[in-house]
Amino acid sequence: MLLRLDSHARSRSRFALSPLAETLGAAIALSRPCTDPWLAPWHARHQAAFRAVLDADSFARGMVALIGSTKYLPDHVSLPPSGGMRTRLHDELA
Repeated sequence: MLLRLDSHARSRSRFALSPLAETLGAAIALSRPCTDPWLAPWHARHQAAFRAVLDADSFARGMVALIGSTKYLPDHVSLPPSGGMRTRLHDELA
């Protein structure tokens, strides 16, 4: 995908990192079978611990199943974080 921006559009752009969205994305990836070879070592390394957490926590299991099946991130996750690239998970959870 190529995104072309003129100088005005670039000047109005900002970049942010959402640790919360990244965490949910990782949970979704771990809840599904791994089909990407580049992701396989990470997936295999964390799969057992992730499954153990879900087995012990029915709320987490349901939340991961819901988010993973709909591909919908709640508004508080999809809004750009205010801390830009310095956003911390603690800040987003607050």
